[in-house]
Amino acid sequence: MESIGYQALYLTVCTWLRKADSSSALTPMECKLLAGASSHRLRHTSATRAIERSALTEVVQAQQGHASHCTTMNIYVKALLDRQVKAISAAFM
Repeated sequence: MESIGYQALYLTVCTWLRKADSSSALTPMECKLLAGASSHRLRHTSATRAIERSALTEVVQAQQGHASHCTTMNIYVKALLDRQVKAISAAFM
């Protein structure tokens, strides 16, 4: 199997997003959300969902191409912990 380069993947994702945006099956709210979509946002979403589903941070680090484990921890694990704190706080208000 031949690998795909970053630029080719980026262009493919942009094409998919444009096609989805022009779809008449989307609601106005979905179109608005899609307008802010990007390959970079999809990359972050993938890593965030992996952390939320208990993926090892070392695996997410490798998948994201981070040189340092700290980068992955600071971006994704901190965001997950922030959401958990907000959820717990809301439960007691």
